[in-house]
Amino acid sequence: MADAHHYLRPIPLEVLKSWPKPNYVNPVRRGPALLIVNAILLPITTAVIIGRLYARLKIVRSAGLDDLFIALAYIPTVGLTICVCLGSTIVTIVEYLVLEVSFATQFLFLWAANLAKISILLFYRRMSTAATKRGLRYAVWITIAIVVCFHFSALIGLIMGCTPVRATWDISTPGAHCIDQSAFKMAVGVINTITDFVIILIPLPTVWGLQLRIKQKIALTCIFLAGLLVCIAGLVRTYYVHVLTSVTYDLTWEGFTMWIYIAIEIDLSIICASAPALKPLFKHYLDTTFSGFSRKAPISDPESDNSGDVQAQKSVELHHVKRPNEGGMTMFSQDSKECLFVVQKPVSVAV
Repeated sequence: MADAHHYLRPIPLEVLKSWPKPNYVNPVRRGPALLIVNAILLPITTAVIIGRLYARLKIVRSAGLDDLFIALAYIPTVGLTICVCLGSTIVTIVEYLVLEVSFATQFLFLWAANLAKISILLFYRRMSTAATKRGLRYAVWITIAIVVCFHFSALIGLIMGCTPVRATWDISTPGAHCIDQSAFKMAVGVINTITDFVIILIPLPTVWGLQLRIKQKIALTCIFLAGLLVCIAGLVRTYYVHVLTSVTYDLTWEGFTMWIYIAIEIDLSIICASAPALKPLFKHYLDTTFSGFSRKAPISDPESDNSGDVQAQKSVELHHVKRPNEGGMTMFSQDSKECLFVVQKPVSVAV
């Protein structure tokens, strides 16, 4: 520990001279981009969470711990959105509250990001069946342990980084001592992004080892690789942490972009984590909508009299017969018992 805020870089005189004169009448602003991004992302995230919970609780009735953790992650996400929006306007309202909002944002970010990661890992655990490799289960539990340790280590570092805690946002606190906050923030950003990449890669060897058609493997791989969007947002956010701690002196101006990517990273993490669980919801409503077309397929009866204006038709209803031994599924015509197609040994995944 060292003197409070010893890591803060003094602003050189030539940099101060290069800044424009203060304009309190009609100041230059960064615009409403931050508010627009949050106004779009949070409602989408909310809809995705509601759809996921409805699908798991009402349609498939197989809610699990992954649903609980993603619901818990949504709570700090809402608080984070509020803080991010305040961060875009607080300078013009109460300038000394900027550091307090920043502290609250870091606190909520840790909870939202790591709860979402644990939810994804618990979903991988639900994928683990007798047919999957034991390595997947081990990888999931080891990564969960790493995420939990990282979360509480970062949380302790954030809260106890300054003594007293108030010195974190009040640089005038007498007798305070702080760790190097710049190095701490960079370390948290780098580790957070690395764990994102690891979580994306964990299920891919298992997916390509399944007895599925190549198109199905590619589709599943694309679903998991959608998490790369979260990684990209995390990389950009970490880059701007570096800019704010080592490059620029105008923290409030340059930090605006970082606030945007904080919101993008967290909301996308919840959306990507919930995307596979939405499949039953879409399937349920699509089947309901098109049930009149899929249940009965009218065909011409070759034994009927074709001379009339109205040709006699009969309906061939399709039903599924499950193979108890192989886990496969065969579709037959109810009238002729003719096999229409067979799906050989599919791997069922709980969603």
